[in-house]
Amino acid sequence: MQMVIYGIGSIESYEPPRLQLSLAILMKRMFSWIGEVEIFDPLISLAESRVLTALGCFVLTVNEQGR
Repeated sequence: MQMVIYGIGSIESYEPPRLQLSLAILMKRMFSWIGEVEIFDPLISLAESRVLTALGCFVLTVNEQGR
């Protein structure tokens, strides 16, 4: 089952988004039933996108309107 995170915020600028991302990555590592982690936020920078990809996340580029 995939995990989708909408509106995470800037992991570069704020601590709460970093904590949320850390929890998502930890959950993926702990629970084998969690598949790909997909993330969308309209304000994610190119640098943040690269970091998220390096951490094994898939950055969504299309706004799915939370669906």
